[in-house]
Amino acid sequence: MSPRPRLLLISHDMGGGVERHVRDLQALLGACADVDLLHAHGPATVVMEEAGAEPAWWRFADWEDVVAALAGRAYDRLCIHHVHGFAPAILALPARLGLPYDLTIHDFYPYCPIHSLSTPEGDYCGEPDAEGCARCVHGRPHPWGLGIAEWRERMHGFLAGAERVIVPSQFVAGRLARHFPDVPCAVQPHPPRHEWLEPAPPRCKVGLLGGLAPVKGLATVLASARLAQDAGQPLAFCVLGYPASAVPTWPELPIQVRGEYRDADLPALLALERCDVLWFPGRIPETYSYTLDVALASGLPIVASDLGAVAERLRDAGRGALLSADAPPGRWNEALLAAGASAHATPVVMRGAEARREYLDWFMAPVTVAARDGAPPVASTTSARSKVTVIVRASAER
Repeated sequence: MSPRPRLLLISHDMGGGVERHVRDLQALLGACADVDLLHAHGPATVVMEEAGAEPAWWRFADWEDVVAALAGRAYDRLCIHHVHGFAPAILALPARLGLPYDLTIHDFYPYCPIHSLSTPEGDYCGEPDAEGCARCVHGRPHPWGLGIAEWRERMHGFLAGAERVIVPSQFVAGRLARHFPDVPCAVQPHPPRHEWLEPAPPRCKVGLLGGLAPVKGLATVLASARLAQDAGQPLAFCVLGYPASAVPTWPELPIQVRGEYRDADLPALLALERCDVLWFPGRIPETYSYTLDVALASGLPIVASDLGAVAERLRDAGRGALLSADAPPGRWNEALLAAGASAHATPVVMRGAEARREYLDWFMAPVTVAARDGAPPVASTTSARSKVTVIVRASAER
């Protein structure tokens, strides 16, 4: 038998914060003790997870056998986190084994059989007097079927028998003291989950707008994401839209997919994502791009394929980094990281209302001039401001 201390953790199987804490504690204690876990599973079964062994399934009907098996494990201490799902006999287990125990409180079950101080509608019950609690319990039966007075009497003995009643906050200690004033509590916050609380290394967040089809660079994005993952490059990709086919997402690849949106919502959604750079990795030339309007208006750095109207518009605007559409993933990622590093520079923003007014004025100019002068529309006009040439043919020339 191992010379290390042997501990038994006892809890429910409902998941949530209780299971998270118990699993964290199991890992934390495992450095200096042999730690087993006993938890309820369903209405008639308990599961025993012995350190380094496959789980064993025991029936409640064989509780005496369960107690005998636990006694044979020669534990030094019990660490009880919850009794939900067990039969009432669980309260007597420490005495049956002759062991000291800690009792960690995760909710309000010692005085509330519903555990959560909630109404059937999900609101806070306000913690009424004993008569109000009795009505609540009567209308919401719990597995043990005890009245509120008997429930609290049994729980009082359970609390009083513990060597330590551990609570994660002074708030919980105060609530228990209202009902069990003679039971001291040790206020001890749960140990932090260090791997979650360490500052994460910064990542460059790359936004992709609209549908992500093969012609829009789907394969290019997947290749860049795979390289970023394998090489540890600090890049993350966010598709504001949806891909043409299912793609591996976080944590397999650093890709998030936000799904379909209304066009009018895209600027607000983009602002919420707080991207560092926007990417247009298209594989074919486009004649325009409405999502590029949003990208330009955002003021964010832009990286794009050197194709078609997207490249032309970026050149005209003096914006963006342009790469060959068949550039390798490493080159794309270098460009994205470089553009992301400049994300906090003063943005050049295209204002939508102003641009729409300019276009309207330009589009209507021939009609406006004709109406004012009584002359036919000019045959050709060039707008230096918009850098667009339009041919307008008079009806006599058709």
